[in-house]
Amino acid sequence: MPRNFKSWLSTATEGRPATGAPAAGPVEWWYFSGHLSGKDGKGAVHSNGYGYVIFQILGLGPPPDYLADLSVTDLTGKTFQFAGKEASYSVPKTPDRLALHAGAGR
Repeated sequence: MPRNFKSWLSTATEGRPATGAPAAGPVEWWYFSGHLSGKDGKGAVHSNGYGYVIFQILGLGPPPDYLADLSVTDLTGKTFQFAGKEASYSVPKTPDRLALHAGAGR
């Protein structure tokens, strides 16, 4: 662990808006994870886990850099899929909501 990690972490998270919208920290991240289950057309039960995270990195240059990762685990079929994207654009002016994306899709 870097010697100044605690200092960096407090700087990265201080002033974070209660809405979850982007703030001015050098690194911020948002993540969503969960489990889904259901039946296919033949009535077989399938269980899946998912995780999505997006990172906002300030200070590498103008504009900020965004990295997004999505993973899906098929617990029934015992498979794992993962994808990542990177994009750079101005911080969205949406102080009341989270409106980030990585890539052309939103």
